[in-house]
Amino acid sequence: MVKLIHQVRSKSFSYMLALMYGFPLIAGLSPDAVFGKSVKRSIKNTPEHTPSSAPEACSGENGGVNEWLLKERVVMISGEIQPEMAETVILHLLYLNAQAPDKEIYVYINSGGGDIRSGMAIYDVMRAIQSDVVTVSLGEASSMASILLAGGTKGKRLALPNARIMIHQPLTGRYGQASDVAIAAKEILYQRNTLNRLLADFTGQSLKRIELDTDRDFFMSAQEARSYAVEKKGEVR
Repeated sequence: MVKLIHQVRSKSFSYMLALMYGFPLIAGLSPDAVFGKSVKRSIKNTPEHTPSSAPEACSGENGGVNEWLLKERVVMISGEIQPEMAETVILHLLYLNAQAPDKEIYVYINSGGGDIRSGMAIYDVMRAIQSDVVTVSLGEASSMASILLAGGTKGKRLALPNARIMIHQPLTGRYGQASDVAIAAKEILYQRNTLNRLLADFTGQSLKRIELDTDRDFFMSAQEARSYAVEKKGEVR
């Protein structure tokens, strides 16, 4: 695998993956209408925005592999999305963007979702950095992870053949005093509406359709996710 990557260094990494796996492109998932194109250039390549400690996050038992991934501009989102993971992912994104803002960053996603706030922090950084972000789903991209998959640069969202994508409404296990439950309910409704609006913009589907589909777990294959993002007039966004 390492040898192959070095052999095709002159070509894009997404091109190499397409040759190896022949997986379909998940097209039509563009949140540009929400965030605006100017946001894409809001984080500049300046010393104060260069996280000097990014390589330090690669230390530990798998340090060698992690260092190699970082060198190849690959960021992994694997397992539950939670604050500590989000901090590491954001650190790597900012570091790689500062090192070479004109080069792509490859984000591999195999996650069943997790904390919405942590996921949205990753999402916002992905949309704000200068580097194009190629998102690749392998295994699964469910719940918040599906939003991160869709958060890649338009035309650069990929999925391996057996990947599964799942969207649904946010979940809460909050309990306690009635006033606390009411506050939590208000927040979960805000999160649901925010994610539904993003999904509507990503796919071109109506907000009503998104609300119906996310009422329960809604699973898609890579090809089904591509079809889901086709506009009514038959064009892919």
